[in-house]
Amino acid sequence: MANEQAQQPQDSSLESYGYKQEFSRVLKLRHLVLYGLAYVTPTAPFPMLGIVAIVSVGHLAPVYLVAMFALFFTATSYGKMAARHPIAGSAYSYSQQAIHPHFGFVIGWALFLTYILVPLLSVIAARDLCLNIAPSFPSWLWIVLFVVFMTAINFFGIKVTAGANAVMTGAMIIAAALFVLLAVIALTKGVGEGVLLSTKPFYNPATFNFHLILAGSAIGVFSYIGFDGVSTLAEEVENPRVNIGRATVLVCIFCAVIFVVVAYLAQMVWPDFNSLPRDVSAVLDISERIGGQVFRYFIFLIMIVAGVSCALAGQVSAARIMYGMGRDGVLPRKFFSYVSKKYQIPSYNLLLIAVVSLVLAFLMNFEIAAQVLNYGAFLGFFAVNLSVIFEYAIKHRPENFGPMEVWRYILMPVIGMLVCGIIFMSLDKSVLVYVSAWMAFGLVYYGIITRGFSRIVKMKIEEE
Repeated sequence: MANEQAQQPQDSSLESYGYKQEFSRVLKLRHLVLYGLAYVTPTAPFPMLGIVAIVSVGHLAPVYLVAMFALFFTATSYGKMAARHPIAGSAYSYSQQAIHPHFGFVIGWALFLTYILVPLLSVIAARDLCLNIAPSFPSWLWIVLFVVFMTAINFFGIKVTAGANAVMTGAMIIAAALFVLLAVIALTKGVGEGVLLSTKPFYNPATFNFHLILAGSAIGVFSYIGFDGVSTLAEEVENPRVNIGRATVLVCIFCAVIFVVVAYLAQMVWPDFNSLPRDVSAVLDISERIGGQVFRYFIFLIMIVAGVSCALAGQVSAARIMYGMGRDGVLPRKFFSYVSKKYQIPSYNLLLIAVVSLVLAFLMNFEIAAQVLNYGAFLGFFAVNLSVIFEYAIKHRPENFGPMEVWRYILMPVIGMLVCGIIFMSLDKSVLVYVSAWMAFGLVYYGIITRGFSRIVKMKIEEE
């Protein structure tokens, strides 16, 4: 039967890939979901509300719906590839295994940029918020404090990080719930639109423009970044062939529900989007309108918690992407594949990410960094969908490839690629100079270490 032939191998051991198991498998499904939620953060739309509202001309809710639609199919593709290849490296490892090592490098290099920028964005957002509340303190002090704090926690190992993220995720869920409750109460008292139900946040005929919705989605999708991060922990989770896929989809769905509700209510209580500041502080103004000065400061504190939580998870994922590339010899092996014997973490990678975040926080603002990050993220999403087609419909296609297999292994990833491609084309072209320079440098570097792309720099994988 086709379904039987398409079943995944049960062995999750790394030895069949030519790798050594160096991390402890201590994480369960609940840890992955909490990690994913901590990475994405339930309050992820908060720093984007002003930016996305202005770009989408007051259509916050459909922005997050379109972004969710784009990422749902991609989330299922992550699950399918994790079931086949339960190894660290995320889209880099999947495209390397399913398509070609050279293609894997291109995707890995793009992800390298993406994952390094995730903790950077958290640092920038936290700095900007602190300056909004305490402008007399020097900005460099906030940057140093946040970078040192996130690196110190991650140095104690994945279980400590997972525990810290569980506590912070709980706090963020409470904050999101309070935001929703206070927004509902404010609307019933006549604040903003003064009604609970309206189609205007989804469709306002006076300003609706689908192209601008896509442009907003290209930015708003940043709020979802991290749902795929659970795949980077494939070597630290129990039963990765099952749990990685389940966690990825669950994180995507949970976040979509939270984001759309928050976006809808934010638009309702502050319908004049043009009067919002186009930066991370917009949520503070909205919070003050629905809950007064006390709630403004509460959301400020939660945003700091969210920034730390996202930075922790981002630093972990970035370190493991770099570990996967270093283990294959794509990056210098002695440095990037080093694992601390005491803490069982890629400690050199964590320190490198800390230095990068420290330096770039002085050179980039939040919106520019988010757009650069999204380019790399969408290249990764596109690659994972394409990898499913190569892996299941071409390389290991069962003899009886029926309609269900066509839907799961061809049509679903194709839809994921098309939607991601449409949003990708809507990204701000002004930041392409950063992305192009990064990718050009990577290709030159890879061309040198592969002697003009004439050899493959990776460990030999025996075909099953």
